[in-house]
Amino acid sequence: MRQGRSRFRSNQPKKGATDFWPRKNDRTKSNRFLGHDQANSKQQAILTFWLVCFILIITGLCWLILFSEPMQIRNIEISGNRNLNKQTIQDVVRQHLDGKYFYFIPKTSLVLFSVKELDKDLNKNFRLLTTEIHRNPLKQKLVINLLEKDYNYVWQEGSVYYYISHDGDIILTKDAPAKDMLLLENTGSTLVNGQKINIDAKYLDYAKELDTTLHVNKRGLSLRTMIYDGTINALKVKLTAGPTLYFNTEMPVTTQLKKLDVLRSNQLPDGHLFNELSYIDLRIGDRIYYQ
Repeated sequence: MRQGRSRFRSNQPKKGATDFWPRKNDRTKSNRFLGHDQANSKQQAILTFWLVCFILIITGLCWLILFSEPMQIRNIEISGNRNLNKQTIQDVVRQHLDGKYFYFIPKTSLVLFSVKELDKDLNKNFRLLTTEIHRNPLKQKLVINLLEKDYNYVWQEGSVYYYISHDGDIILTKDAPAKDMLLLENTGSTLVNGQKINIDAKYLDYAKELDTTLHVNKRGLSLRTMIYDGTINALKVKLTAGPTLYFNTEMPVTTQLKKLDVLRSNQLPDGHLFNELSYIDLRIGDRIYYQ
């Protein structure tokens, strides 16, 4: 018998054969990966677009808030000043506003403006009790309400008259004294240190008490000048017509004035003799020294 050919063919490639075309399954996988990459690229493009938009919006808002003209301080309103000139105060404020934050943001920015920094600057240049600083964005205005320290004495050194507070702070400087103010003349070394007189407040208190007492009972001593010469616990009263009186700031004013009254009644009843004296020292206990 003749053998017949087998009706079954092997699906295996022949030995030595080469596959020039990709299989169907391989083409499907390749298309799937290509579509996935295209989707990722599209998503990245969208994210990049919105990120750029966000950065542009933020940059625009920052410029609008920090640098645009409507958001800058252009006007300064001062109130409450009594002795200080408004222009002087405004000059200090404008000098402060000329600075920069972080080397490029103007201090005139209504948003970043620092009330605390300006308050510190004002108190450095002026003697103030309180300061109130407000921003008015609608009018691009800075509103400053201040309360100055008051002066209680006039302190003289040479030809300069310093109007000072009880703490020795210099409020004003003039070339003439006020007629109704207590005047203390410093004949010792200078005590002026910047915007302050470096003197113990006890001398100012004692001078005020002595001046008030002599106003109540003039004793013929109304025309006078008070002198501080640096001597510890001592003040002098130079009479326009008469001797210089030496007072001890550690002893009561009334005690020393009573000693003066006794001297004038008993030893110097003649006013002419009193006026010819050079000095009367009331500082030492119950004793009185005069010449």
